[in-house]
Amino acid sequence: MIDNNSLFLPRPPMTRDYMQQLIRENLKTRYGSGRNLIHGLCTDYSCFMGYSFAGWVWESMFCSLGKYHRLINRGFLNGPYCPIYGSGAMLASYLLNDIRNPLALFLSSGTLCCALEYATSAAMEKIFHARWWDYSDKPMNLNGRIYIGGFLAFGAGCTYMVDRADPALRAVLSRISPLVLDLSSLLLFAGFVADNIVTILGFTGLDRKLDELAEAMEQQLETLQASPEAQEIYDTIADTLSRQQRRILHAFPRLESLHEDPRMVRLRHELRENRKRQRQYLKKARSRLGNGKKTIVTKSR
Repeated sequence: MIDNNSLFLPRPPMTRDYMQQLIRENLKTRYGSGRNLIHGLCTDYSCFMGYSFAGWVWESMFCSLGKYHRLINRGFLNGPYCPIYGSGAMLASYLLNDIRNPLALFLSSGTLCCALEYATSAAMEKIFHARWWDYSDKPMNLNGRIYIGGFLAFGAGCTYMVDRADPALRAVLSRISPLVLDLSSLLLFAGFVADNIVTILGFTGLDRKLDELAEAMEQQLETLQASPEAQEIYDTIADTLSRQQRRILHAFPRLESLHEDPRMVRLRHELRENRKRQRQYLKKARSRLGNGKKTIVTKSR
């Protein structure tokens, strides 16, 4: 273990081979082999799902209350979990659990999780031809994929997780019957794989559909200032997209296709502005209705 009296000690470079060796040694030390290995992996997967769920709660609450002021299922998948949080937590559990100096653990956690977030952003952009999040307007960002705020949040979260939450969660899981825990983990894994398949298949072709919609809407863009026409166009778009595609666009309002047609960019902007005008109109109508009720009550008295 790292000496508590020193901040950093020389360690082998974090190469791919070194990390694979470290994970293999960690698995062998924790679980041994055979039945114990299977149960240990199931325990780890339960932890992974627990941290993924915690990440989903954090993302959904932060975006629902802080950004968009409406309830959002802030996850790429259908289920209530964000795997990137679970992956970051498990990597920290495997690679950083021998660090006891809080500052070293904080810096290492922030670096590790930001590296994971950057790699995930680049991979999803390559696979789906879309930019899922963009921190270009945030301070100290790197290519819009990571920024200083995420580093601080991930560093603090993983420091607490490694030092407190992970031991407590494993203590709770150790009280569950091994057979029950293993079967539950396998069922969760099967559902997780199915969720990935359904989501990816549902997302396939979204770029093509948006291009087709842009072509169809080009002649109608000038009518968007009129609320009824704009709502009809919006309903047409909603009916054309699949349930999975609507959910993804709802979860990631700032999702940007790398090949998005400028006409669709304008269409999305006009529809967003139209929804804002409709909400303002409804708010004023409710306010007037409320004032009318108060006037009637006052006159009756």
